[in-house]
This record gives sequence, structure tokens and C-alpha cells, in this order.
Amino acid sequence: MKKIYICFLALISLPLFSKEDSESYFISPSSFDLVYNGIYPISNVASSFFPNDIFENRIEKVKYLSELDSFYYAYKDFLPKIEFVYFEKDYDIIFYFDENNKFYFSSSKKYIENRDFTPSLYFYPKSNKNLNQLRFSKFFYQHDKESQFFHLIYGKNPKEIKDNLVDVNIFGRVLPFNSKNGASENLKKAIDEIEYISKTDDKVKEWIKSIKVIFTYMNRKIDRTDRTSIHSFGIAVDFIPKNNKKQIYWLWSRIFFKEWWSVKDEDRYQIPSEVVSIFEKYGFSWGGKWKRFDIMHFEYRPDLTNNRFYF
Repeated sequence: MKKIYICFLALISLPLFSKEDSESYFISPSSFDLVYNGIYPISNVASSFFPNDIFENRIEKVKYLSELDSFYYAYKDFLPKIEFVYFEKDYDIIFYFDENNKFYFSSSKKYIENRDFTPSLYFYPKSNKNLNQLRFSKFFYQHDKESQFFHLIYGKNPKEIKDNLVDVNIFGRVLPFNSKNGASENLKKAIDEIEYISKTDDKVKEWIKSIKVIFTYMNRKIDRTDRTSIHSFGIAVDFIPKNNKKQIYWLWSRIFFKEWWSVKDEDRYQIPSEVVSIFEKYGFSWGGKWKRFDIMHFEYRPDLTNNRFYF
């Protein structure tokens, strides 16, 4: 048995093909669940297929493969086909929902006209550091196309999104959240864990008591833009506090502070780091880490909060 096990490990460590003359290679994750979802991660496939010299250095390749794994494991159940393309130093990874909906992996390219890109994997390391050490930018490649991607995951239109909503008890308030891709289930887990630690953590207990309004699903645009809000997909939750005199949202702060991005930590609304860590554990990113800060806001983005390498 030991010899068979060793031989099997040796087999899966080999490249799946010769890449010298390869121009395109397809995998179907649903047909190879064991291989591509556990034993042989998708980053190994990409590493075997793409030559090292298309990357600036080894660090860039490791970063790229890390982001690929993070994205893939967040949405793999919706992707029947993935294509790897390499030709004359140019390279792409293409995720297919079906023959009519394909998205180029956003980490591999800068914006190219007439291409649909996967949602941006912006810089989001999980951490309990102070806010002034964590103010990262949030950006978009093509927000309309990013919305199109989320529609294919969470509902193709408002009616379908509403049909996918289920009730979640959030600190005593029953609110709708999308059931697709584990969103509502992970929200439930996060809330249960926060409530559990609040029994022994006074900061967390006081934070829960301080919440005045919670809202989740709302079909709307982002304030003062034509861009679709992530709330429209039912995968975001906002916690608005009572009697708040701190800065909580960059757009509101801009009215009073010309340099709103430099508002000091002590002047910003605070959410206990334990709460942020639990939400991140279950696939939620926090708007308090954005340069355009939205401290009350958490959104379900497991592609951002899966383990990734940062340099």
C-alpha cells in the first residue's frame, strides 16, 4: 500500500501535458472534482502550462497563482469549463459559465476593450492591524461587466435574485440574504460566532447593543453613481450605529472634510477587530479597509478573503 501511495503522489506531481507547443488547454472541474478541488489545485495546472519567463519574476508568478486559487475556490461550482491560453508570450485564463458567458481572469491582464473580466481581486490582506495601516484602495475593471458576473452567480435579474433570498436572523432582526454560493449560510455562521464570543467579550457585546439599523438586500445604485450596488445581489450587510458622532462613510465625511481620506482613526467609527476577523473567516470583506472607507459595510467576497500571498 505504501508503494502505491508513493507512486500516486509522484504521478500527480507531474505536469499534465507538455507545454512546449501548447496554445490552449481546457479543464472541466466538475468532471475532476477530486483532482482539481483537492489533490492537484488549479494553480499547479497553470504553473505547468505557463512557462516561467512570461512573469517578471518568481514572486509575480507565486502571487498570480495564489490569486488564481483564491478565485477558483470561491466560484468553482459555477464553472463547467476553464481554458488556459498561451501563445507568443501572451497568456490568459478564461472561465466559462457557458458558451455565451466567459470571463478573462482579471489578474492576468490590464483592461482590454471588448473583454469581460472577472471581478477585481484587489489588495485585501486579512489582519487585525489599526485602520491607518490598512487603508487599501478598492477599484474596478468594468463595473457593468463585474455586475454581469455576479448576476450569473446570484441571480440573472432582480426577480431571480429575490427568489434566491432567504431569511437570516442577524442579532434579532430577520433580514433577506442570498442563498447562492454559500452566502447566507456563511453569514449565519459569522453571526452565530459573534454572538457566542459576545458572551465573554464586552467590546463585542457593546457593539451589538449599539447597532440601530441593519440592512441587507436593496436593489439600488451606489450613491451618486450609475454602478450597481453589491446590496442589489443580496450579498452585503450594513450595520448603522445609534447616536454615532464618528466618521463612518467617506461620501458623508467628504461634506465636512476636504481631505476625507486622512481622517484619523480616533475620529472614525470603530468595529471590534474580533468582529472583522470573524466576518473575514466566513468570506466577507470589510469596507473599513478601503481608502473610500465604508466602515458599516461587509460584503460576501470569498475570492478576496481566501488565503492568498501578499508581498
